[in-house]
Amino acid sequence: MSVMDAVVAAKLHLEQHGGLVNFDFPRDIVADAAGKGHIVDELDYTRASETLMVDASGVYHTFPPNAVAQTNLGMKVSPVITNLIPSTGLQGAVVGEVTNGGVGRLPTGWGYQANWVDQVFVVAIGSENGLPTIDIRIVLTAVGDTKYPYIYMGHPTVGAAGEAYTASLYRKTIGDKPDVSNGSSVPLQVAESSTIDGSISHSVIQSFNDETDELTRYDTTYTLTKTGDIEQLIRSFYATVLDGESIDTTIRFAAPQLEIGSYANDPVMTGEGVTGTSAAINVSDDISEFKLTQLSLYTEFNLLSFGEIQGSIILEFSGANSNLISFRRLDASDNIAYIDVEQNAEFSFFPTHIPISTGNLKTLLTISDGKVKIFINGVLAGTQLLPRLSRDTDYAQINFGSSHHNNAEQIIANFKKSVLYGIALDDAICVELTT
Repeated sequence: MSVMDAVVAAKLHLEQHGGLVNFDFPRDIVADAAGKGHIVDELDYTRASETLMVDASGVYHTFPPNAVAQTNLGMKVSPVITNLIPSTGLQGAVVGEVTNGGVGRLPTGWGYQANWVDQVFVVAIGSENGLPTIDIRIVLTAVGDTKYPYIYMGHPTVGAAGEAYTASLYRKTIGDKPDVSNGSSVPLQVAESSTIDGSISHSVIQSFNDETDELTRYDTTYTLTKTGDIEQLIRSFYATVLDGESIDTTIRFAAPQLEIGSYANDPVMTGEGVTGTSAAINVSDDISEFKLTQLSLYTEFNLLSFGEIQGSIILEFSGANSNLISFRRLDASDNIAYIDVEQNAEFSFFPTHIPISTGNLKTLLTISDGKVKIFINGVLAGTQLLPRLSRDTDYAQINFGSSHHNNAEQIIANFKKSVLYGIALDDAICVELTT
């Protein structure tokens, strides 16, 4: 096969969900050879009669009266909207403690204020009323001063002054309500900020005691007022905990949504004669079953910002015995990336410094023959030697945009798609695919 034929074949893999695993981030879809299918788009419908639906292109589709799983890929049953928050289907979430080096992970792009919590746990992932849900436990004892713990959902969305937006989400408290002096909480807040003239918050305020045991939707509509490029970040929990007070609370979250306009559209696909519930959530980044000793990972994403943290993760593989291979930021001030390798306490810390800028990026990371290569937008940007040859337990998990060990180490980016291959693609193919 010629190089050009190989490039065409590889591009077909990208287009046809080839490779071992294909990640479609905007839709929260994962397809792989084992048939894991959809994370959130797959709905199990029950229909008493034949149902007719129209897709976004105006083409009508007939669904028979049975309970076969269908997908809503762009179906226009309710008004077609664009949700500006990624990972509303909880892609990337893992049950367990998120803090203190635990195995738990928040969904891709989600985070917490690290200085104002003692522990954060992902307690459960499931569904309720047709919505994918995540239960998050927040533990804190305020010592020395007042703390303001919060959880945020997804990466910031950039807007401009005068634009109207509507934010919404579903949530409810699981178990006991927090017993704190300031008994009000913020179940929904959008932080609007600009580097030119500071920040302002648009909040829904409610007493902890007034929250019901039902999954309840909160929404707020606002018009941006700051100057320049305005970042909007949705917070799904925000509380005031005075010095000496403690909270230990678990909250169920679902369907965060940010859309342009002054109306909170229904996030659930509904229509006459159709009901549905979400299929079980599939943890999409577990690749341990493939037992890879060589691989290629193609990824497209829009890098908005490196954030403010040294070592912010762009891509990371993790496996047994603290094996890590990370493509991350060098420090907190320069837009320089490098490849960091740790294998069984053997470090390969001789990083090739890789200048990297914000914007749309196509990357392809290959691992084989004791080395890692990273291609960025058509150029071989860096090569890093490994301390040893790869073992089939080294690559058990892929982390996109957040560290396995510290969810606070995040870049700010919107991931588009990624394809994992079980071989190391040739350099010429890597150049073509990332051009």
